[in-house]
Amino acid sequence: MVARLTELGRNRYGAAFRSHSGRWEPLPGAWSLDEMAQLVVTLLEPYLQPDN
Repeated sequence: MVARLTELGRNRYGAAFRSHSGRWEPLPGAWSLDEMAQLVVTLLEPYLQPDN
């Protein structure tokens, strides 16, 4: 899983992740870097777990 944060303005960021098809899928919202980083971790947490 690959995610990216993009600066949209002063202290405002958007996020997207690369889907299995290779397309970048945007995540909802645009907030501060800290808030967007937390959103990415929260929404994508199931995909970030190591395979056992």
